[in-house]
Amino acid sequence: MRYLSERDQLILQHSQTHASIFGRDDLLPVVARGPDRVKFLQAMLTQDIQAIGEGGVATACLCDAQGAMVAVAEVLVRPDAVMLWTQRQSAQQLQERLDKFVIMDDVELSLEEDWALVELLGPEAPQVAAAAQLPWPQAGLIAQLPGGSPALAGAEALLWSTSSGGAPGSPLGPAMPSLLVMVARDRQGEVAEALLQAGAQLGSHAVREVLRVAAGQVVLVKDVTDGSLPIEVGLKGAVSFRKGCYVGQEAIAMMTYRGQIRRHLCWVRGELPQRQAGQEDGAPQPGWTLRSPEGKRAGRLGTCVTVGGTEWYGLAVVARRAYAAGAQLQAGDEQGRTAALQILGTTVPGALDSAPAEGAA
Repeated sequence: MRYLSERDQLILQHSQTHASIFGRDDLLPVVARGPDRVKFLQAMLTQDIQAIGEGGVATACLCDAQGAMVAVAEVLVRPDAVMLWTQRQSAQQLQERLDKFVIMDDVELSLEEDWALVELLGPEAPQVAAAAQLPWPQAGLIAQLPGGSPALAGAEALLWSTSSGGAPGSPLGPAMPSLLVMVARDRQGEVAEALLQAGAQLGSHAVREVLRVAAGQVVLVKDVTDGSLPIEVGLKGAVSFRKGCYVGQEAIAMMTYRGQIRRHLCWVRGELPQRQAGQEDGAPQPGWTLRSPEGKRAGRLGTCVTVGGTEWYGLAVVARRAYAAGAQLQAGDEQGRTAALQILGTTVPGALDSAPAEGAA
């Protein structure tokens, strides 16, 4: 667990009341090119790639045959390519998994380090973007950087908006607008400088992790390693119930239509242990096993963060049978270290309701 420094706490406060910028080097694009790129990805990913359309953006997952997530990505459909922005540690696996299925399709897949992302996040993010003469795209759409923008004169850049930093029921604050600017890596500093001049403050990795937990956004391996399906961790919006077949569709459809979600993502809270010089503080870590008061296995602990004070917050995948808002669980590791925690609630309202939209096929 990472404790916020005094500087980080000030950055967090500024992010929750004004706007901060974050370099998103934790994300890397897998780029699909070739005339069959959309058709190929349509058969591989959970999202309806054809329905996104050129100039659109949406979240999608790549799953295995059992429906378990292999990667989560933001899909950008461009005129000449489809970009899959995913967690850096998942990018190579995503590319290799997709490559295995390229047989007759005319598709080329590559990891591209030449692109970078800058994120503007906070309640005043739209005002800061306007001051920097950057457009604020409609949800689900990509915007081109205006040719006359002083922020990046002559540069190719794409922008898309989302919400982050919180979710309904989050213990760490409400959702906040977020703008992602994709630009050539050697122009990343220019974007950041333009946003700083427009009134934003420089963020930090530790603060971005707090805001990610607040938003209930999972990172595979860190938060999910147990074969969870997208609908079990709040990614129902990344799954299409209307398009044709894709990898893992049968398992996802079976669980959805039968309403038998086995587990789901939750916010949890615990008290920070006393820290003593020269000793481990005993704070819980990702991967600790969750158990019920009766000692039955109840799930797995994910990312844990502090925001100052005497408490920590985290994400956890909790078995449905063990879930109840306010329930007490015990987290522990193989060395016998333990920590008590409380379930605050699911990260997405209606997470236990797995029924698809009316008319879904």
